[in-house]
Amino acid sequence: MPHWLFAFDAAGIATFRALALLAAHPETLAAVRREAGDLTAGPGPLTRATLLESLRLWPTTLTILRDSVEETTWAGRRAAPGTAFAVMSSFFHRDSTRLPWADRFTPEIWLDGRAAATEALVPFSAGPAACPGQTLVLDVAGTVLATLAAGGVALDPPDRLRSGDLPRTLAHTTLRFRLG
Repeated sequence: MPHWLFAFDAAGIATFRALALLAAHPETLAAVRREAGDLTAGPGPLTRATLLESLRLWPTTLTILRDSVEETTWAGRRAAPGTAFAVMSSFFHRDSTRLPWADRFTPEIWLDGRAAATEALVPFSAGPAACPGQTLVLDVAGTVLATLAAGGVALDPPDRLRSGDLPRTLAHTTLRFRLG
């Protein structure tokens, strides 16, 4: 539990960025608002997908560290067991050579199976070291996101994230909203 709470600031960052994406994409905002009608069962699937998409576009964990458990051959070179690897999530999440939607807001990939079929997408890490607080974060952040979206939200300035390709970085502290 202390680890979950220690890392919970990332949930706020993801929520701010997801809210900005919704404000910049009125059709998705309208769908999330419809979905938010009854939050007694928790946030809906599109709301969760929007949060996951904000984490894909702008990961809060920039580098994932792993040690190999067996000899690894990569690009013709061998690495012994115990070799440390650094996985740059932002590179894999936005790899336009493998992901046609790399730089676009595409929450439906989390609903139609494309994200699950892409092993490189790891918004909460993966495998035995995956974030144990993923469900808690998606529930709490999703409820906050759905509640704010339900009342209506606009980004200031309104066209900040509407251009074709989304920026590679997004400072959450610079986001400004109009609610209601």
